[in-house]
Amino acid sequence: MEADDPPCSDNTVMYLFTTMQYTTTCLCFSISKPFRKPIYSNPLYFVSVILMLAYQSWLILAMDKWDGEIFATVSLPQDYRYWILSMVVINSACSYTFEKFVIGMFGRYWQRRQTRLADNKAWKDIDASARDFSYAGGSSS
Repeated sequence: MEADDPPCSDNTVMYLFTTMQYTTTCLCFSISKPFRKPIYSNPLYFVSVILMLAYQSWLILAMDKWDGEIFATVSLPQDYRYWILSMVVINSACSYTFEKFVIGMFGRYWQRRQTRLADNKAWKDIDASARDFSYAGGSSS
């Protein structure tokens, strides 16, 4: 560890919060239908995410001296640890809700739009129009 970056509570809070955000992002991006298979269909990924969440939750609630030395963090008051965990839960809920509903609705809208455009015969096939176009190379008079 460098002398100009000593362990402090700011670094500790940022580390604890962002590691949980990374895992939450992985879970939010693996929301199933209409984009992917359900998360439990990949057991290795599912178990690794569960283990990461458990370890990170343990780090937030009961980090010991050994983990503090490894991750260069400081001890935080217990009530502040609960506050961090509650912020993680709120952030996770907001991220999941946004991915599930807002992005999900946009995805369904986009699929319907693409299907409607493909079925609409009024739209010209641009590639076919380009192939039918012959350029004489001279003046158009």
